[in-house]
Amino acid sequence: MDINGIINRTVTKILTDEAFKERFFDDPVTALEETADVHLPNEHIDPIIEGVKAKLKLKKTTNMPYNM
Repeated sequence: MDINGIINRTVTKILTDEAFKERFFDDPVTALEETADVHLPNEHIDPIIEGVKAKLKLKKTTNMPYNM
């Protein structure tokens, strides 16, 4: 299983699909399982969800203008 690929595809879908974005933040486990066709126990899927959230946070931070 390509964890990094799942994270990247999920981030891209969140950034391009508003309905999926809402579904992901309401119920990330179900949204990820449906979209990535991944069916894992929560203790294995939770790190993927945290990876998605971290990457989104990084993207948001790097897209912010610098105050000088």
